[in-house]
Amino acid sequence: MECVMKQKTVRNARKLLDTFEEKAFDGDFVLPEYLPEMAAVLACRMQPTVESRQLGGNRLIVDGTVRVQVLYVDQSRNRLFTYETGQPFTASFTTEDLCEPAVVYVEPVISYVNYRAIGPRRLDIRGAWRLYATVFDTLCSELPDRAEESAVCLKKSVAEGNVPARCASKQFTVNEVLDIGGQIAEKIVRSSANATVSECKILPGKAILKGEITVHSLYEVQGREGEDTPTYASCDHTLLYSQMVDCIGLNDTEQAEYLVSVLSCDVRADREEGTGQCLRVASIRLAADLRVWESCRCEYISDAYGLRCPATVVFRDQPTTRLLGCGNRRFPIREEVELPEGVCAVVDVWCDATPIATNDGAATYRLLIHLLAADNEGILSCYERAADVEFPLNSNGNAPYHRLHLPECSYRIKDGNVLELDAVGELHLRDLDQRGLHAVCSLALDESHPYPSETSSVKMIFAEEGESVWEIAKSCHTAVETVASENDISEEVLPEKRLLLIPLN
Repeated sequence: MECVMKQKTVRNARKLLDTFEEKAFDGDFVLPEYLPEMAAVLACRMQPTVESRQLGGNRLIVDGTVRVQVLYVDQSRNRLFTYETGQPFTASFTTEDLCEPAVVYVEPVISYVNYRAIGPRRLDIRGAWRLYATVFDTLCSELPDRAEESAVCLKKSVAEGNVPARCASKQFTVNEVLDIGGQIAEKIVRSSANATVSECKILPGKAILKGEITVHSLYEVQGREGEDTPTYASCDHTLLYSQMVDCIGLNDTEQAEYLVSVLSCDVRADREEGTGQCLRVASIRLAADLRVWESCRCEYISDAYGLRCPATVVFRDQPTTRLLGCGNRRFPIREEVELPEGVCAVVDVWCDATPIATNDGAATYRLLIHLLAADNEGILSCYERAADVEFPLNSNGNAPYHRLHLPECSYRIKDGNVLELDAVGELHLRDLDQRGLHAVCSLALDESHPYPSETSSVKMIFAEEGESVWEIAKSCHTAVETVASENDISEEVLPEKRLLLIPLN
């Protein structure tokens, strides 16, 4: 006989999309007339940035820009110039049966970039990168809550979980005049920026993000009159920001994951009108993203049995997702690099990081150190050195996500031929625990084969330490509450071996 069970609606997070799209960058570029001819290309950096994400129907559409920054020397080989260009991109991902609300994660990762000068004014740049896309939505399903039949025992369990609540984003710009002391910057050669979040304050319907932007600049210093060989210097500036992001329905009981990323960085040399004083003006465009998760409790029936006759129990695996935590962790990075032969002066150093492995509770990144240096004749060259760096994740979940930023990087020369790099790695971690609940979905009683009648009203058994009270009651075809009440048991598992009196139905 099919046991009639009352159903209830259970919400769970579902990973609806987890994929990537290969993207290529192919370009044949001609230098503009205002830039001098190239003698050699020293470095090329490719940076995809996501401008917008649109999720609707069965499509996720991502738009953005791939920016390329080329560092080269002119025919003198001691003067630096930068050429920058960009290409828009669009990626489309297909989803099925999207259930709102949902949260979207999009992450570009560089695969490689190749570059060469095919003439004094022509550049050939080829590269590839992957756009990773992950979407979690909210799946509602029906699970039994109780049974109308009184001659059955139901084991109820509770699982803590999270479901997507909402997403919000805001683009904003930070403009600042940078002070470089007494030096006069003739021109800015290259610049970059990294943003970190130090505080996220959740208020009804909005969040306030506060943090820092580290701006790195390489610039040409105004030299003495008559000097042919230019002098270069680099410096870092820290800018503060505070930005409010509107998020309808947000409240302080929800868990918000936040990230601020740099969309573009423009630092230029300028002169103050009226005084002619040399200034450096920075314009940093950023994007603040919020992904909000709501906590929920999932009550379900994890086991069942009949008191008077055998029962056939059918189970179903119900996926659950729990957001155990999210945030940023900082780690010091120290590496030593032997200077290449013939290097007399280090002009600038910068780093990139690429994930290469995640195992044994740690994430390994390949740190690529770019070394811009000059020989004793002032000829400039760029060298690359790689080092693998491991970071502990300290994750309690089974599906952690991580992303490394390098907001700070400094160096010093040790013993004349060794560069000692000091950097800070900021690891953004999302700690997810994804499991499956083994839940009862139906129950049928076999009334044609009832259990034999007992000749006594009570049975004595010797139970071992660690035995489950549920399993003891199930084997004796009696209710758990009856066993617990008769033997004054408050625990689900026996703390010690003991004699139990089992009342029989």
